[in-house]
Parts: sequence; structure tokens; C-alpha cells
Amino acid sequence: MQRHHCRPARPLLALFALFFLAILIAIPIPPQPGYRQRARGQMTEFGEKHLRFTVSEASIFLNEGMGLGLMPGTVSALEKRSEGWVAGLHWNRQPPDIQSFLLQTAVLNRLTASLCSALSGRVDG
Repeated sequence: MQRHHCRPARPLLALFALFFLAILIAIPIPPQPGYRQRARGQMTEFGEKHLRFTVSEASIFLNEGMGLGLMPGTVSALEKRSEGWVAGLHWNRQPPDIQSFLLQTAVLNRLTASLCSALSGRVDG
């Protein structure tokens, strides 16, 4: 399986996409009668062990994908702190004001400048 990394022109938009992915991953799997498909090899399941980055994968993502040039100890600390989740790796690299903004606006179903300003108190658009 190949991994493709892109650097979006709008980093904030990329963060929202990552948080959407994290929410999607966190949704519990509803109970379904999939035992027959599993037995026939017709179902592939991906759990958290498949979705989390190893230290090596985190290093490739952070250093090659994001161009950060981090030392191995820093990558290891970030991987441990984020438990290998890509959204956590991004989160740890965000300035405190961006983290605060994202936490304040995470309750919104739809993001508009006026709603974001009302919740965060920021007027920087």
C-alpha cells in the first residue's frame, strides 16, 4: 500500500479534514452479522492497530511529508504523546491560539466566519 502526502495551500482546512477523519475513526462499529463474510474472507476490517502510525511512519510523515526535519527523539516523543494518531501528530505541531480556536469551534456542524467569530471571540477571519 502506498502512502501519498500532499501539502494543502490552506493548512487550517487540512486540520479540519484531519479532525473529521479522527471523528469518523472514533465512531463505534455497529453490531452487524458479518461473521459469514469474515469466514469467507469477503470482509476486511481495519482496527486502531492498522490506523496508528509507528515511530518510523511518524518520522516519514513529519519529516518527508511535512518537511519538518525533526530529530528522532522528538519524533518518538510526538508519536508517544499522540499514540500514533495522525490528527494528534498535527495537533501537537499547532500553535496554542490555533489549538484554542479549533477546540472552541469543534461543536459547530458548519463553519462560517460569523459563527467562528461568535464562539471564539476572534475577528481575524
